Amino acid sequence: MGGAHKIVETALDAFGRIDAVVNNAGNLRDSLFHKMTEEEINLVPAVHLKGSFNVSRGAAPHFESQASGAYVHMTSTSALISNRG
Repeated sequence: MGGAHKIVETALDAFGRIDAVVNNAGNLRDSLFHKMTEEEINLVPAVHLKGSFNVSRGAAPHFESQASGAYVHMTSTSALISNRG
């Protein structure tokens, strides 16, 4: 969470405000599920979900005080229709 808040602070320092957060984080673990380690599977929600949450959470108080702001959350086709791995 600390790193995510630093991202928001860097934007505020550079631009004076934050108007949008674009979450485009992801990591591909191209492996069959029964061959994945626990560490590999734990990285998937850590990046996809927690990474997006942390940056969004860091921006939320600024959006609230400005009474404006937008979130754009993206996913990949792997998340929508999957792939072999």
